[in-house]
Amino acid sequence: MSFTIIDSMFEHAAFKPDATAFRFIADLDHKPQELSCKELLQEAAAIALFLREVAAPGSRIMLFFPPGLAYIKAFYGCLLAGMVAVPLYPPRRNVKSDRVIKVAQSCQSQIALTTQLELATVQASWDEQNTIGLPLSFYASDTIAAFPNQHFDRPAIESSAPAFLQYTSGSTGIPKGVIVTHDNIIANLMHVSLMSTGNKDDIFVNWLPLFHDLGLITAVLWPVFLGAPSILMAPATFVRNPVTWLQAITRYRGTMCGAPNFAYDLCIDKIEDAELAGIDLSSWRVAYNAAEPVRAETLDRFTARFSACGFKSESFYPAYGMAEATVFISGGDSSAKPIQLTVNKKTVAEEGIDFVEQTDPLATRIVACGAALPPHDLRIVDPQTGRALEDGKVGEIWFAGPSVSPGYWQLAEQTAATFNQRIEGEEGNGYRYLRTGDLGVTWQGEVYVTGRIKDLIILRGRNYYPQDIELSTAKAHEAIRPGYCAAFSVEEVGLERLV
Repeated sequence: MSFTIIDSMFEHAAFKPDATAFRFIADLDHKPQELSCKELLQEAAAIALFLREVAAPGSRIMLFFPPGLAYIKAFYGCLLAGMVAVPLYPPRRNVKSDRVIKVAQSCQSQIALTTQLELATVQASWDEQNTIGLPLSFYASDTIAAFPNQHFDRPAIESSAPAFLQYTSGSTGIPKGVIVTHDNIIANLMHVSLMSTGNKDDIFVNWLPLFHDLGLITAVLWPVFLGAPSILMAPATFVRNPVTWLQAITRYRGTMCGAPNFAYDLCIDKIEDAELAGIDLSSWRVAYNAAEPVRAETLDRFTARFSACGFKSESFYPAYGMAEATVFISGGDSSAKPIQLTVNKKTVAEEGIDFVEQTDPLATRIVACGAALPPHDLRIVDPQTGRALEDGKVGEIWFAGPSVSPGYWQLAEQTAATFNQRIEGEEGNGYRYLRTGDLGVTWQGEVYVTGRIKDLIILRGRNYYPQDIELSTAKAHEAIRPGYCAAFSVEEVGLERLV
């Protein structure tokens, strides 16, 4: 048995029981809901005891929760019970999507948890979409009472066992459940903590979706691993009024707060100057930027706009990751400004780095997403030959180490094609690699993510990244809203054409 996130829960409940583990903010005018370290363990233990009555160890438990503390209690309840959490969002009636049905088929779940408020809606939505008669029992976890003196022994968790399944895609095909083990969780949290210098004195303030790998790992699991408080709000709260996030960082002196690139653009574009009164971002130590392409222009604009509020450019922390690696793959120096290179956009799409001046019409800036430290290994590999490429050459990013998932749930063929790969000519190096499907290039110890292999658009023999076309389109006319256009290719009369 190795150390697991469950051990972290028990340690914090014993040694700092009254310390805040989680706060959930509905809005800043009302008192947040709170969970202390002791209450988190008590509430999760009550759910675990209930689950042991209705399901066998190792059962997959589907979680249909809106943002909030109920989700966190249920997630940890699954882990305490020795069961496998399946984080999802509540399905909605009259929304034509069979993704939830496909996920249930994939993981063979027979138990679902939600809140009492959501129960009727979730059940009705399931009944509406479940045309094949899959059995699924629904329970409201917030009706399970926790008793202050209730005893719950620390469970013997097999660290190599699955902790949760992170489902990807599924909108147009079979959803793939990434198996994340207890070992994966600890390895990844140790990796991200080392790279970003995350520690027990950090204060997390985030709005990320908790069913998504970035939100689940960085806002739910990482704070518990460190013993740091995590302040949360719903994604809709942020999108509706982005300044709420900055106000919460100000109020709680947030230090570890992050989001995908679009969120920083939203703050720049939607927050009015008058709303900045009283905003103090001087505590913001690590502003991680991950889950989508990191844009140099966004980093510059955000720093220029919010430096007067105390935000520092060296706080930006571009990172790279994916569910198949638990979440975190690489990151840089948390105390230094992000590294940028100015390169030829055509060359970097086809071959590799070709440095140009910023005034060059083909110039584009790419942002470094740091490195991976042992026992992890990141390499750039020719996707056709499987051979490693030298610095400056574009290829597929391959990643190895204890953060990498064992594979996809019940999908042996897809697992064999993606995981446990060997680099041609380096079979003796001891590593087995994950093929990320992402294109990238390394330069002077830093990785630059340039695009997705499947998304690459090839026109007249030349490679183009869709995100570059989308950005150019948004800049071409004021009628095109940034983030509201998509570029892709279709085959027409034997030719690939751009849409």
